Amino acid sequence: MIAYLWYTQLLGIFVSAENTSKEIKCYVDANWGGEGDRSTHGFIMFHGCDPISLKSKRQATIASLTAQAEYMALSFSSKECLWMSNLSHMILGNVTPHLLSDNKTAIGISTESMSRKQTQHLIQDFNIINEYIIMKKLNLSWISTRNQLADILTKALGYINVKDFTENAMIQ
Repeated sequence: MIAYLWYTQLLGIFVSAENTSKEIKCYVDANWGGEGDRSTHGFIMFHGCDPISLKSKRQATIASLTAQAEYMALSFSSKECLWMSNLSHMILGNVTPHLLSDNKTAIGISTESMSRKQTQHLIQDFNIINEYIIMKKLNLSWISTRNQLADILTKALGYINVKDFTENAMIQ
């Protein structure tokens, strides 16, 4: 933690004035069963290449599987993405946010490509993401863990990973 604070003490978020993109991307990640058996989820949202929102939070519900923690993270993040999409509707027009997750099982559950028998243990509260995807209010796709920018919000990473994050997230 001290190394991270030392490295980032003079950094700030860079927002480009020339950004003409209408794309909203949200990198979503979760760390299953961290301290106190609670998982941590986080997301970082971009408008084009500019970061506009990020959050890291301990999940209130205990997840029994990594995929469940990631699925809950997708559900929480989908609500934030839709809020941001509705907020920016006047400026950008109609935009469908794009969520990026590194967990294929959570994506399968979210897009209903997995059977109900395999997912019956999941809490119904988090199934809202299925509705958003069916109504085409959200897009969801897989991203490799190496390119997952939200990773830094859920677990301790080494110097090289922190440096890569600051470069890729436009933190200068």
